[in-house]
Amino acid sequence: MGAAAGMSSQGTPRIAWARTAKWALAPAGDSKAISSTSPILIYALVRAGTTVFLQEASLFMLLADMLRGMPAVYTTLFAYDEVAHHSGIMRPDAFKVLKKLDHLFAQLERASQRAPRPYHLVVLSDHGQSQGATFTQRYGQSLGQLVEQLVAQSTLRVAGALDPDEGWDSLSTALTEALRKDSRTMRLVRRALRGQMHDGQVALSPQGEATEEQISQKLSGGQVLVLASGNLGLISFTDDPARLTYEQLSHRFPGLLLGLSQHEGISFLLVHSETEGGLVLGAKGIYYLEQGYAVGENPLAPFGPSAAAHLKRTDGFSNAPDILVMSLYRPETGEVAAFEELVGCHGGLGGPQTHPFVLYPVVLPMDPGPIVGAAALHTQLKTWVRTSSKQSKLP
Repeated sequence: MGAAAGMSSQGTPRIAWARTAKWALAPAGDSKAISSTSPILIYALVRAGTTVFLQEASLFMLLADMLRGMPAVYTTLFAYDEVAHHSGIMRPDAFKVLKKLDHLFAQLERASQRAPRPYHLVVLSDHGQSQGATFTQRYGQSLGQLVEQLVAQSTLRVAGALDPDEGWDSLSTALTEALRKDSRTMRLVRRALRGQMHDGQVALSPQGEATEEQISQKLSGGQVLVLASGNLGLISFTDDPARLTYEQLSHRFPGLLLGLSQHEGISFLLVHSETEGGLVLGAKGIYYLEQGYAVGENPLAPFGPSAAAHLKRTDGFSNAPDILVMSLYRPETGEVAAFEELVGCHGGLGGPQTHPFVLYPVVLPMDPGPIVGAAALHTQLKTWVRTSSKQSKLP
């Protein structure tokens, strides 16, 4: 049993940002949430949904499946992630959520003793969160506005959007999963949410919050898309169906790569060269992903031994952006500068966001060596499921 707890007018580029419900952070790096860019009532509803409704519903469904003797059951617990995003990872209300999770795990442990088959409790946190004053708070402009400034000599239209609020995403995802269960209560809930469903998926958003469809409409008018997830930024030029190379970018927009890579709020860029393959461009050096060496200062040095392998894999994706941007990272404090207006963030590299963990019983076999990447973790979890099924001798 697993529980997951868990990037205009002609001649004048312009940028359109989707409205998001986020909390702001003090510019000095203080982890206190000092202001809000959305009505407090909206955030209160999202927080109540993730910390109370979804958590209780998840517990109920887990207990029901355990008492039915299901061979493997899992759920995703959103509460801590949502609270840490808006309050910070070290705030009392974030620790309060973790304490509630401890009680939830204790209930599952007690229920396992009454279940018709044995269960192991595995807790997975697939990422942490990093903090720091946001990019906009530090430099007075968003990543999209910086790109707009650097391509100002062109006639390109720049469109940007932050992902819809993750709290609403969590609520929508959990309700979609719950509605697939055939029960009287879920049928009633399904009727109540009919107006909030699209193609069988629940799509909740508060009044005034940009929906995914509205964001798509905003982006369709731009020739340069600037997207963000935590301190990870993605830049794509929509007029070209293929990914633009380093050489093409340098020729078409002479100041863009230099301006981004030399910006004090940016650690590195990932681009693809026609002749050299993946390139990681920093302010004082370049790392060649294919060859595995750096010229000048290695921009990946602060990000750990696995950073190059992850970026090389990303560089090979067919849908990789033209330019991948990683914000500043301060190893001495663990701070990053999120491109979203969030107190705690994840999606990129640097700091506690890259510290996942798995809490598992010692009786389960663990392969030697580190687990790197989702595929390796999935293999390990599947191994535990098979091993547990054989040990229980139950179907």
